[in-house]
Amino acid sequence: MVDLKKIKEWVLNNKQVGKVFSYEKGGELCWSSVAIQKYEGIIKVYIDEILESQMDSENYLREEILKFSTIEEAIDYLSNESQVRIEDLCPCKGQKIFNPALGN
Repeated sequence: MVDLKKIKEWVLNNKQVGKVFSYEKGGELCWSSVAIQKYEGIIKVYIDEILESQMDSENYLREEILKFSTIEEAIDYLSNESQVRIEDLCPCKGQKIFNPALGN
């Protein structure tokens, strides 16, 4: 677990932070990817959710890229609208969770 100050520092330094995890939804295993990154002065948030049974057909329950003016707004959104624990976010090494150039 990481403190919120460190997460904000990473994001404000243009690092993508995120997490891929699973949780139970309606008795089924649901996979989610969540990430946040500052890109061209805007804070972008990516969230997807897919039931494990739908992975082959790529039938996502949710897949979105949202824009926020401040890191606080983005973190509040993630806290309230996703299953991720903010303190579990960490820098993405190698392959990123989402392409921040999309969703403009």
